[in-house]
Parts: sequence; C-alpha cells; structure tokens
Amino acid sequence: MPRLISEINSGGGAVGIASDGVDLGNREGEIVDVIVGDDEVIIPKELVQYVGLDKLEKMNNRGKELMRAVQAASKEKQQGQA
Repeated sequence: MPRLISEINSGGGAVGIASDGVDLGNREGEIVDVIVGDDEVIIPKELVQYVGLDKLEKMNNRGKELMRAVQAASKEKQQGQA
C-alpha cells in the first residue's frame, strides 16, 4: 500500500496523502474520529477511482480473514490457560 500511495502522489494529482494515509486536501466538515492499527491506512474516497474498489475490497477482506485467525488463536490460547 505505501508504494501505491507513493505512485498516486507522484502523479501530480490534486489529492495529497500523508505518510499515515490521511488526506491532506480540503476536507472541511468531514472530520471523523477513527482508530487505525499500525499497518492500516485510510484511503480517501477521492483515491478509490485510482486504486479500484475491487482491489480495496480484496485487501480489506484479507485483513478481516487475518483478524479472524488471530482472534481464534487468542481464544484457543485463553481456553488452554483456563
């Protein structure tokens, strides 16, 4: 993802992305508090057309699968300790 963001930024587009994935453009009135994990980035809606919704959904689904696996392993570990 960092490489993808770098490529988009180097294209001279109007939308800027901070290193943490937060849009630097004029987003007045669109402030929302979010919790972002260490390896997560925020993709502004303006970039969806460049990245592709299908690609973003696939990346998100891989993250969901990983989280389910981590949660299952954690639950097994807790049950083993009880």
